[in-house]
Amino acid sequence: MYGEPLKYKAFFYLMAYTGFRRGEMLGLEQKDVDFENNIIDVRRTSNQITDRGIYTNTTKSDVRKIR
Repeated sequence: MYGEPLKYKAFFYLMAYTGFRRGEMLGLEQKDVDFENNIIDVRRTSNQITDRGIYTNTTKSDVRKIR
């Protein structure tokens, strides 16, 4: 992973150290990250179904805040 772009490294480190599900990671948007307070809000998931395409949905549980 030494030559990979930073966005890919950040994605996999965040997934490994926070326990986010794949859909939660793909549903993250920039507005969900509070850099000043170091908080990430998990509000939605993004998934793909063959006949529906890509869609966004709410999470299985309530909105989570990761510090």
